[in-house]
Formats: sequence, C-alpha cells, structure tokens
Amino acid sequence: MAYTAKDAILTLSNYLNIDLTTKSAIEETGGRGFEIQLPDGQTCVVFVYPISHKADDSKNFFDTRDSGARERGVAWNYAREQRFKYFCLAVHDQVEKFKDYIFSLECDEKRIAEVSGTLNGARNGSGTQVVIPKSCVPTKEYERIYTENGFFISVVKKDHLIDYLCKYDNRPYMENGPLIELGSNTEHKRLPDDFAYNRILFGAPGTGKSHKLEDDCETYFCDGFASVEELFIEDVKNKPQGVNENVWFRHIGIKYASFIFDQSKENDNRILQERWTIDEGLLVKLKNTARALVDYGHIVSKSVEEIGKRYERVTFHPNYSYAQFVGTYKPVQDKDPGHEKDIVYKYVEGPFMRVLVKALKHPESNFLLIIEEINRANVAAVFGDVFQLLDRKNGVSEYPVAASEDIKRYLKDNGIDDCNELKIPSNMYIWATMNSADQGVFPMDTAFKRRWEFEYIGINENQTWDYTIPLPNGESINWNVLRKAINGTLKKIASVNEDKLLGPYFLSKAVLEDANKWNSEQDSEEKQKAVEKFLNTFKSKVLMYLYEDVCKMRPGEVFKIKPEDGQTRLHYSDICDAFDLNGIEIFGFKKADIEETFKKQE
Repeated sequence: MAYTAKDAILTLSNYLNIDLTTKSAIEETGGRGFEIQLPDGQTCVVFVYPISHKADDSKNFFDTRDSGARERGVAWNYAREQRFKYFCLAVHDQVEKFKDYIFSLECDEKRIAEVSGTLNGARNGSGTQVVIPKSCVPTKEYERIYTENGFFISVVKKDHLIDYLCKYDNRPYMENGPLIELGSNTEHKRLPDDFAYNRILFGAPGTGKSHKLEDDCETYFCDGFASVEELFIEDVKNKPQGVNENVWFRHIGIKYASFIFDQSKENDNRILQERWTIDEGLLVKLKNTARALVDYGHIVSKSVEEIGKRYERVTFHPNYSYAQFVGTYKPVQDKDPGHEKDIVYKYVEGPFMRVLVKALKHPESNFLLIIEEINRANVAAVFGDVFQLLDRKNGVSEYPVAASEDIKRYLKDNGIDDCNELKIPSNMYIWATMNSADQGVFPMDTAFKRRWEFEYIGINENQTWDYTIPLPNGESINWNVLRKAINGTLKKIASVNEDKLLGPYFLSKAVLEDANKWNSEQDSEEKQKAVEKFLNTFKSKVLMYLYEDVCKMRPGEVFKIKPEDGQTRLHYSDICDAFDLNGIEIFGFKKADIEETFKKQE
C-alpha cells in the first residue's frame, strides 16, 4: 500500500499534536501547505512530503521532481511574502528506521527546482529527487546530514520537533531566494468539479446516456476557435497571474513560432498591431522570439489541425482487446514513395494512446476519451496495465507504469521525450456509458469499479422532448405519456426493476421526429407509409423488448391478451396481432385514462 501525502499529514499531525487534517491549507498548495502558530509566538509555513520509499530500501527521497513542485513553490512564496519561517518536512512512519523521525529539507527553493529539473512548477527535464543517503539510520535526537546532490537535511526526533521549529530559522535562504515564477496549476481550463476524470454514466435502456455525454462534449471539448490567429490572441491575453511577462512571451513565441514568423514576413508591425490589437512592444518580442527559433531550427507550429478533434469515441464489445485500445505492432502498408506495395511493421496506436499523446502535447486544452458500452468487454484485459493509471490525484495518475520499449519509441516519434513512465495528465478525461439492465458479457470487478465515479441517469431525467406518435386505430398519443403508463404497469403489476423500464430515448429521436411530423398532415399515401413504418418499428423495438427481455416468463402480467384456444402461453406474434387490432389497450389501459393521469402528474 502506497504511503501518500494524506498519510504523511496524518503522521505529522500526531508528531506536532496539531490536527492538520481539520486545518485549512494554504490555497493552491494541494492541501499540503499549512500555516502553524508556534509556542513562542512565531508563525511558520510547513509543506509536507511523504518520504518515497523503495520496497528494497535502495532509495528514499523527497519526490521534489514529480510531486507537488508547483504547490511547494506556492507555499515558499506565501511564507516569503508574509515574512514567516518556512519548512519542507517529510515523514514516513511505516518505514521502521524512519518511524518517530522528521526530515527537514533546508535549502533555497530555486536550488531545489534546479536539481529537480522543474520550471514554473512543472517538469522541465530529467532532474532528480532530493535523495536521503542510504547510510542514514536515525538514532540521535537531532542531526544534520549532507546529501550527494548538495542539500542539507535536518533529522529530528518527534519529541524535539517543536523545539526545532522554534529555534531554527531558514529565512536567510528565503532572503537570497526570490519569489518563484509559477505557471498555472493546470494550464487548461478546468471542467466543473462534478465532472469526474473517470466517469461512467449508467441507467436503464434509453435514458439518454450517450446524448448527455454528447452535450457535454459540445460544451467542453469543442474549441469554437475559427483560426490559429484566434488561438494565438486568446493565449496572449490570458497570461496566468504571477507569471513573468518575459517568460510568458517566450512561451507564446515557442508555441506559435512558425505562425508568427510567417505573418511577420508578410506584414509590417503596423498591420499586425492593427489586425491583432496587440501592444507593439509585445508583438516585437514575439516576432524576435519566433525568428530566433526559426534561425535555430527550433520550430513548434500551432494549428487547429495539429490539435484536431479533442474527443474520441470507441465502443467496447466482447472481442475488444488491449492491442486495439492502447496499441500494438501491426503489418501496415509502407507509405514511402516507391514502396507502396511493401508491408512494414509499425506501432499502431489505439484510441487511448491517441488521446493521451494529444493531451501531453497540448496541456492548454482538455481532451476526452468516450467509451460506449464499457461493460460489454472484459475490461481487465482491455485496460491491462493502464488500469493502474486510473487512480488519480488532482487529475494526474498517482501510480505511473513503466512504458514498454514500443510505447517509448512511439512517444518519442511524437515529440514526447520524457516517456520512461506513463501517466494520465489532468487534462485527459475518460468517460463511459453502460446500461444497468445489461450484466454485460463480462462483469466488472470491484477494484476496477472503485476507480470510476458512477453517475446514475434516472428513467425520466432526460425527458426533454415532446413527440406525438401514431396508433393503429388512426389516433395519436404523446410518447412520454405512453412510456410512463407502460413503466407503471411494469413496476406495479409485474414488479420489474427500474433498470428494465423504458427511457425517453428508447425510441431514437430520429424515429420519433419522423413519426411526429405526419400528425398534422392530411391523409395521403406517403403518410400511411410513414405511419406503417413507425408501427412496425414500435413492434420490433418496444413490444419485442418487453416480450423477450422483460417478461418472457410471465407475459400475461404485462400484456392483457388471452392466448388462442389450445395455447398455454402468449407468443410474440399474438401480441403484434393484438396491437394491430386494439392498439395500446393490449396493456390494459385506455388512451383517455392515461392522458388524464399524466395531466394530473404535470
């Protein structure tokens, strides 16, 4: 079981005799930075780390490279601005030799970022963590050790922690170390908090799960930008608070290098300034950055085509596999000129890997993978080791997995250098749908299900339309009135569970729209064909579902039809024939009665 930051906060609470778990954390520190009043009247800021511990005891370290780099910088800046003491503390009471001891990293935050390979609170190179020497086995009440990468760490026994916090002062480091330039916590725009990163919508057939996801996609995963120019202007105007302007100009210059360079060749500053309504000084800086990058052969071109669609949809089925979902080597046609007839082996990515690469390359945008019918495949086999990545903290995979050599090569070919480990970033969402009525070909195990946020879609939740459908006797009725009346029979008389009831989308919107448009038309041959088509659809979808899937063993509880002489039970053909003669009275109710009931409910 991994020892997490939450565990470390609980441990430190016990050592300090202060309940940090109920104390408000400093904003934007990921719940890991705290302001503490000391007994001598001083105030200090504490940022908490769990000591990362290898099972074979080969390495113990503060994970300053990959965990909380930006949040740690926020805590440092806060302490410096308030002129408070600052401590970066690490604990791990489940490692026997570290039990009852606290490790305090005494250093300038700038120095930590340099060694760890972080910039503006994000990974910026290979770097390393702050490693605790292997020889360190604490026995004293207090000792100070020096690490191989040049850090001082104080090791304090818990009984002396308060005394250490009162007497030690690291503000000389803070005086010399200026405020840290920090990028935004996540450069992409956050989705609403109730939108989980791993989200499964489930409910009865026809409750509109896919339509709900589609609506959310249109709202949150469609850029709506008309051109690269608009993307450029949007980024220029939205400089994150606290980021140095020169740093941001360079970021923009790199991001849109070839675009800016191409524009600057065609137009002078005056035209560009007027066209983009951007300050001329900024424009000159952006152009100079772009030109320098072009001169050095370092061009990163931003375009709508490069990002492409920001969501992808896949449907699971019983034969769907890990190779299809993530990727694998396959024989493909060689596309090099003159070799079109040759077959070569190439890593062919699946939808998961395609969306992951887009999310890693474009951290300013959100990306979504939609999985339809997730419970119709063996999800344990389909996800494979990717399953481990579904445990997320602040949207990022908490437990990375080692990338295979095939995946490493594929990621490097796509411009992603740091690819020894796989993580799902916080701008990648995975949403899925499943029918609660279908047990699926393969059931999901508890370990898989607990990594998802399940969102139940009620039987009437998406009842947003009002269509009238034809009946066999020439009359018509509101689809939702009929659907609710049938559901009432299923619940009250046949004792059918809610996951077998009819949702508003059980008949598709296209089918209902096609039937609805003929209700106001005069009788014609075309209308008769449309009505006949709808009635056949109703029989093959609604009546067939009720007979085959809901009440096959007891059809008499739903259909009020007597079997023909000599028959012991109803057949589907009997139900269809009775519907053609008596319409919805086969369910034991009359049109006028259920319409009156519906009006009262409204």
